[in-house]
Amino acid sequence: MAAPLLTRPRRRSRLGHRPDLRPVFETALAHARAWHAEDGHLAAPRDTRHDGYPLGMWLFSQRNREKERARAGMPPSPHLTELSAIDPGWNPP
Repeated sequence: MAAPLLTRPRRRSRLGHRPDLRPVFETALAHARAWHAEDGHLAAPRDTRHDGYPLGMWLFSQRNREKERARAGMPPSPHLTELSAIDPGWNPP
């Protein structure tokens, strides 16, 4: 019996590495802009849905991603600076 092939585990893709994810990000960003226009902030609770889109969970995920980058000593993600342009306080300490 042959030994199983060892493969590297697949790493999760990041937006900057996969141009095909840009439309998904743009959709989420459009919902974030609309939420901000209505409510004046991006402090949406995790269970918030905006026009059916799970905006609260998406923002929660983006905050976690940005905190991971900060802990690793990495600069802010270029695509997440777009959230700062909408609401500078989108990711409170």
